[in-house]
Amino acid sequence: MEALGFNLITPCSTNSKDKIEKEVKNDGQETTDEDAKERHPWNRLVLYQVSIMTAVVLALRLHSIDVPDVVSWDEAHFGKFASYYLNRTYFFDVHPPLGKLIHAGFGYIAGHQPDHPFESPGDSLGNHTRTVSRMRMGCASMGALVIPFGYITVLEKTGSTSAALLASALLTFDTGLSVLCRYILLDSILLCFIFGAAMGDAKFRNEKQCFSKSWWGWLIFTGLMLGSTLSTKYVGVFVFLYVGLSTVHQLWSILGDRNIKPVQFIAHFLARSFALILVPILVYVAAFYLHFLVLTAEGPGTTYYHPNFQALFHGNRYADAEIPKYVSYQAEISLRGSCVYTGYLHSHPVNYPKGEGSRQQMVTHYQHEDDNNMFLIKRWEDTIQSFNSSQLVRHGDLVRLEHINTGRNIHSHNVASSIVKNHYQVTGYGWKGKGDANDIWRVELKNGRQGDPVQTITSEITLRHYHLNCILSTTGHPLPRWGLGQDQVLCSKWDLSLDESLPMGCSRWRVIKNLINNPEIERIKINSLTPSFWEKFVLNHEMMFTKRNKYTLEEIQTKTEKNKSINLKSNDEKSELMILKKDEESELMILKKDEECESMILKKDEESEPIILKKDEEFEPIILKKDDESELKRRLEDECRIISGLGWMLLGWGLHYLPFFMMGRVLYQHHYYPASIFISLFSASLVELLVRNLSPILRNLILGSLLLILLLSFSLFSPIVYGIPGDKARFRNSSYHYLHWTDYWDF
Repeated sequence: MEALGFNLITPCSTNSKDKIEKEVKNDGQETTDEDAKERHPWNRLVLYQVSIMTAVVLALRLHSIDVPDVVSWDEAHFGKFASYYLNRTYFFDVHPPLGKLIHAGFGYIAGHQPDHPFESPGDSLGNHTRTVSRMRMGCASMGALVIPFGYITVLEKTGSTSAALLASALLTFDTGLSVLCRYILLDSILLCFIFGAAMGDAKFRNEKQCFSKSWWGWLIFTGLMLGSTLSTKYVGVFVFLYVGLSTVHQLWSILGDRNIKPVQFIAHFLARSFALILVPILVYVAAFYLHFLVLTAEGPGTTYYHPNFQALFHGNRYADAEIPKYVSYQAEISLRGSCVYTGYLHSHPVNYPKGEGSRQQMVTHYQHEDDNNMFLIKRWEDTIQSFNSSQLVRHGDLVRLEHINTGRNIHSHNVASSIVKNHYQVTGYGWKGKGDANDIWRVELKNGRQGDPVQTITSEITLRHYHLNCILSTTGHPLPRWGLGQDQVLCSKWDLSLDESLPMGCSRWRVIKNLINNPEIERIKINSLTPSFWEKFVLNHEMMFTKRNKYTLEEIQTKTEKNKSINLKSNDEKSELMILKKDEESELMILKKDEECESMILKKDEESEPIILKKDEEFEPIILKKDDESELKRRLEDECRIISGLGWMLLGWGLHYLPFFMMGRVLYQHHYYPASIFISLFSASLVELLVRNLSPILRNLILGSLLLILLLSFSLFSPIVYGIPGDKARFRNSSYHYLHWTDYWDF
């Protein structure tokens, strides 16, 4: 890079910490080593505090970790998922896999035998108590890392060890956070990664030398934490926004620095793009790669997918099965929606009830395999002379679909459907394959051309009604009770695969079963159609986001004026803070205490270096020392630094709290803990800002009292963390009745 005219290993001129720690005096000399050490936040006190608080939180979180000895809350899900990983049995979940892989890793280290079903909360752990407790210890340890991460974040943002200690105490003695991190849940892992990213960003912003090893180290660490967060739960996107805004702020400052050359700015931009975009993407993709690599056996998650996906797994009935490559007339077929989380076209010998269009046989959408999913595909002429089983079904053909078990054809007519009234009803009509012209459908291949044959499993087809020009579709809406718990099928006036689609709608179908006894038809093994990693990756995400939809219900940046501030000392050593203003019409500096105070004129003695303040000719000079001026300036800069840190912590709170007002889904308390932690960091920093100018005795008294209150509060409510045996607290004979402060607290 020196060939380009600059060296990348240069001080970061936009770094506030560097500006504070490397002040240059008026005489051109830098601050002493002792001053620099005093201003640098990392010292023995910091290490002692971090070590002690980490040890305390580990002791509190790991205490009685084997209580209760039953499956608790969502351990029924995540304990079960860990067992699936250990069995290498495929399952499906709406969350990314990294957190569950970590659970499985804890189980593997603990020697957990994956034969416990984790069926429901309250089930006894039995002889698995020991290994499950060790898995809980792994989660609790990751949750405990939030405390040192929070401490370091506050320290880097404010430079105050007092604020950092108070912040870590707020998190350590938070009973709700303690409970959340003591079980096999995703939250402790998620919080660890979120605040690892926040800490990494804070450390990176305070690096003094750009493109040094430590600069790169913290930048890549932040990217790894971001990728891990998103690979655990998608709410991790909010910390992406937090770090993203911080990065934009840095780049904007660099862009405005006249000392930075364009090529240097490009280097900064590319470095951040690599570490904060590419690295998280690699972590995210790697988590899914490991997920598919581990899960190789048939399991409950495979039923959501088509046979070519199921054929990937050992023990699946499709693994070595052969099927006709193409669909031919007179074949018995089943049609399944090609969209994710869709089932089969289905009919059964039950008619629509009175008042629901024509009272013909119901045609529905059914999630499971069943004999009533089978249809005979015929040419539209419906004459025996046209029968030829070797003829293939092709793009543009007109066909009829006869239900095997009832002999009725798939039919649509100009009658409104049951739930979505602006589309046409689909029914089963006719007898033994005999119907009318409203039974005719045109086969259209996705991206097909006239004459292209329909392939089993891989081809996506649309069935368009010949007369109404509507499309056979499923909306995903469950039918009323008379629909036997199945979903609606209708003939859509528009293509539900377009952006106009209804939620869960699908208008494309795949031929899944293709039964025909014809040796002339080419046959292939299903495992030859298995998807690649990227196809599995995309398909899994489509399934995740579709399934998630079913759960749906409904900087501060402080700028300070660069006024010169000095500390005035009189002969009796009493000092007071005064602000100097420059008179626009005079060379003199005018000092005012308040509006009623007599103006005092500040002159510089021509024969001496010190600045002399004279009220009149007979007034005894007051000497202003430059060291005092530097000290006052430093104090103001420290306060500005705390205020800036407060702004970033408040931003972190807002990004993790306010978006939930726009989410139309069920929300639980654990969704708000990232915001709760950010506001705890904010609160500790705000207390430091308010008490920092008090006398040392009063300041320490306030901080000590707060720490004592936190400790006593945790001690009082610790039964909530470690369990309340016996009667509920609301009963007077309960040993914990003293906790029943209100009827809303039903411990």
